[in-house]
Amino acid sequence: MFPTKSKDKISHKLSYPIQAKAIFDALADVTQSDKLELDFSYSYEEKTAQKSRQLFPIISVDYNNWVAGRFSPESISPGQKWNIRIGPVNRAIVSRVKELIVTDVLPQIHKWLCARPDSEDERKSQRLSFFFDEASDAFTSREHL
Repeated sequence: MFPTKSKDKISHKLSYPIQAKAIFDALADVTQSDKLELDFSYSYEEKTAQKSRQLFPIISVDYNNWVAGRFSPESISPGQKWNIRIGPVNRAIVSRVKELIVTDVLPQIHKWLCARPDSEDERKSQRLSFFFDEASDAFTSREHL
């Protein structure tokens, strides 16, 4: 099982759309599995975006290759970090979002991770984010390199 770094408390009107075990079951065989951490969180920006019906990421996977230096935050230790962040959704759509995460999103994350073996990549960070659009009943993805 991947360690859960944090799990923010959320409103009773919201729910996290996927559990840690389902993520582990889908991604246990990727090269980075021993370095993956889970973060169930809900930021201020997401709360604002949700109220105004803007898209915000429901699930994202991040890679950071932190190098120690004078501008590094003290809270971050140097080294490779792999993180999967899960955001909450309205309880009314949680079942549909979960279904799409299992059938569409997690396989795409698996493929993305497999294309990035745990090597000494010079890039400082990479991110693959998935946004759920209620109007189209689908996820869209965005990659940040």
